Amino acid sequence: MPVMSNSETAWTNARLKPGHHLYEGSDGIWRCALPGSRFLRLRGPRRSFLAAQQLLARPPGTTASAESLAGLGPLLRGLAQRGLLCDAEPPVVRSDSAVRTWTVRVDGTGPLADLVADRIEAASGGPVSAIVHRGRVDLADPDGLADVDVVVSTAEWLPDARWTRLQQRCAERGVLAWHRAHLDGAEVVLGPCWRPGHTASYTDTRARILAAAGAPDELRSLWVYLDTLDPLDTVDTRDAVGPSPSSWPGSGALATVAGLLVTDVLAVLRGDRLPGEGHQLRFDPATLAVHRHPVLPLPTADVHPDAQAVPLEDSRRRPHRPDHRGRA
Repeated sequence: MPVMSNSETAWTNARLKPGHHLYEGSDGIWRCALPGSRFLRLRGPRRSFLAAQQLLARPPGTTASAESLAGLGPLLRGLAQRGLLCDAEPPVVRSDSAVRTWTVRVDGTGPLADLVADRIEAASGGPVSAIVHRGRVDLADPDGLADVDVVVSTAEWLPDARWTRLQQRCAERGVLAWHRAHLDGAEVVLGPCWRPGHTASYTDTRARILAAAGAPDELRSLWVYLDTLDPLDTVDTRDAVGPSPSSWPGSGALATVAGLLVTDVLAVLRGDRLPGEGHQLRFDPATLAVHRHPVLPLPTADVHPDAQAVPLEDSRRRPHRPDHRGRA
């Protein structure tokens, strides 16, 4: 059985970086294709390149054998020096008893809430195990969030009073994260996903919106009116003060919104950094454009819902100014 040298053992977990392709061109010269239609020509023994190509394309979760690495140390070192390789550690195989089961509460009703709940349930059973509870949180029940790890709220328009209370309840219960989405006209506003001590809360975001609004009193008045419409009751709105001002987009666009929410939620449960970390997203179903807006936490831990906070300015870029529609 071949014995690997020290220079070869360093490459047992080596792989090509995502989006990179190692292959031989029609001219007989080997090259690596990089993202963005970039190409790097490589020179060396064809036999070594063929072996490296097979090695670097092995199935996920496997390490290279001594036989496959024999004599490839110099070539792999050269590829690494050119920034073409990454170290992909094989996943840790855990017993079922070692996998924690998380509890996610989808706070809302309607098509988006259903999609979010379905997708989290579908993802459960792999690296993440989650139990999903559906339906709006009863804020009058002190145990409404008992044993809940993550909350995801959906609403047909901004439910300011309810989300302010829900923020407080999430903080009291020590949830890991609270994500949310609501309609603003034809667009969908997502987040920012609140992780205590890491990202802006709803209270922070609300204060920044008011601080930057041209007519904060009018904005508060609008929110008070919207609070009377009971945005989570999408089944029976006969008791609402007025008609629903918005309706969810079609199923295709709504699936995109659900995917954005669930991607962040699964990152929370895995302990990874969120793709949408510290940002409020605004999705336009008409153009499929997603706009990211950074939202920083306020400097004080406890902020009154009507605090006149001044948005923090990042010296590296012009500060973002939310508009009157509630964009942070």
